[in-house]
Formats: sequence, C-alpha cells, structure tokens
Amino acid sequence: VIIGTSAILKDGGLNAISGSHTVALAAKHYSVPLIVLGATYKLTPRFIPTSDKLSSSILASPGPVIGGDLEAASKGQVSCVSPVLEQVAPSLVTLFISNHAGYSPTYVYRQVAELYHPSDEKIGEE
Repeated sequence: VIIGTSAILKDGGLNAISGSHTVALAAKHYSVPLIVLGATYKLTPRFIPTSDKLSSSILASPGPVIGGDLEAASKGQVSCVSPVLEQVAPSLVTLFISNHAGYSPTYVYRQVAELYHPSDEKIGEE
C-alpha cells in the first residue's frame, strides 16, 4: 500500500488525509507493507501526543457528509466531526520514501536531527 502524507512527525508517525489510518490498520492486519511518500520538507521536529490527535487535524464542514435534509430535520441534535487529516502511528508504517532516500520510521529522528536545530522544537510555544 502506498500513501502520501502532509507531515512526517518526529516520532515516525504522520498526518495524512482522513481514512489513511484505516488503510494502515488493514495493511497491518493483512501483513502488507505500508509505504509513505513524503519529501524532505515534510519532516517536522514536533510530534503530537496521543491525547491530542484531533487538534492536529483541519476540520471540514460536515454538510456534504450528512446532507441538507438530515441537518434540517435534526434541528441541531446531530453532532458530526469531519476531519480532513488524521494521525497514523509509526508502528503502522513500514517505509518512508523521500526525494533523497528511503528510511524506516525509527530513522526519522536522525533525519530530523540533520535538518533542524534542537531549539526549533520550541518555535511557536512561546
């Protein structure tokens, strides 16, 4: 299975289009390798805690999913979260392929260390 990504996180996980986590779980269940394509500029020195997964996603309007009729009939009683991106755990990824080389999720730390200064992790926290 080959998928793209919007960001490769420091811990070897990734942010990808919604549905990627389900595809990754299915690939692991059937022992099929999951290969992620992501250029070097998509590496980020940050990682997202498990408890904060939804905050890493952009939320889209649920209107196209639930339809206008259901929305009007429910009178605001239906709650729908429609994420554009979701997080995929590093344990589900077999290989990353970038514009420079291929590497395993455990090697992402090294790639990030080569590209970023340790103080870059604190950018935006102040």
